[in-house]
Amino acid sequence: ASGDTAAEIATAITAAITAATDQPVTATVNGGTPEQIDLTCRWKGETGNDLDLRLSYYDESQPESVSLSFTAMSGGTANPDIDDVFIAIGDQWFNWMVMPYTDTANLVALETELDSRWGPMRQIGCRAFSAYKGTHSETGTFGSNRNPVHVTSLGTNNAPEPPYLWASVNGIQGAKHLAIDPARQLRTIPLPGLKPPKLEDRWTDAERNLLLFDGISTYTVDHGGVVRIERQITMYQENELGFADDSYLDINTPETLERIRYEQRAMVAQKYPRHKLADDDYDVPVGQAIMQPKLAKVEFLALYKEFELKGWVQDYDGYKETFTAQINDDDPDRLDIYDSPKLINNLRVTAVHTEFRR
Repeated sequence: ASGDTAAEIATAITAAITAATDQPVTATVNGGTPEQIDLTCRWKGETGNDLDLRLSYYDESQPESVSLSFTAMSGGTANPDIDDVFIAIGDQWFNWMVMPYTDTANLVALETELDSRWGPMRQIGCRAFSAYKGTHSETGTFGSNRNPVHVTSLGTNNAPEPPYLWASVNGIQGAKHLAIDPARQLRTIPLPGLKPPKLEDRWTDAERNLLLFDGISTYTVDHGGVVRIERQITMYQENELGFADDSYLDINTPETLERIRYEQRAMVAQKYPRHKLADDDYDVPVGQAIMQPKLAKVEFLALYKEFELKGWVQDYDGYKETFTAQINDDDPDRLDIYDSPKLINNLRVTAVHTEFRR
């Protein structure tokens, strides 16, 4: 109100923050400086350091002769150990996770678990969505120091909402659309509820392109201020020999391979759960539940046709030519199959060369 002192204003702001119990901070008036408000994150750890403090995001008018200054949140150290999470869920299959922490120890634990879930002994693959807040240089450095196939990280820049919320919204939207079609890129998908950095703080096309080479996913902002996914990539950048490798660049690659493997496993489990196994030259008696390599090839080729109709793969003839199925030499109860699906691609760049005439 007109005539309020700085201390009275501080008390009123503190009361407003205290009344808003859904806020991530608590507020108290500083004991030695009555015009100072001390904010404390409601939980411990590094994530509280990313809480954004600012006044008037939409440039709302303020009372004359009143100004506020902010000291960035700091002092949060360490994060919870996520190993207990993986012990708790065991082999329960989750297709997607959201990772709120970006400390090295937890990221290593996450990457190790996701690699194990993807592997042949478990086959319960999962992609994790994370986000990182920092300058362009800090974000690039963070991305270049990681190399997981199954983690995607969005660089938020100086956005108002903390990165764990960006990771959550990105994860929800990504999961929804990848579940519908794992092979279709996520470009232009909105991230509702998230406010972008101020116009003067947003990264340029060139800066965002550089981040893609550091394993960082990018977003754009439309004229209405809606944040939209630009390119969702994994953090994988190099193979085991240290050479640049783009085989798992886009999240659609592991997502599509995951879906293909699941459909193949489901087909075998549903149609041949208790079948015996015989050589191709065996004359199968009528009514006998017996699998043969040649029958497996027929089934997998038919399934590939279905994948083509879904727009996941292409080149049926090439797939058929390279497909092999045979009984293992050392284990007569094992059917070995080799297949090489050619994944569908996405239209990401349209290049036109124009030569005019007069």
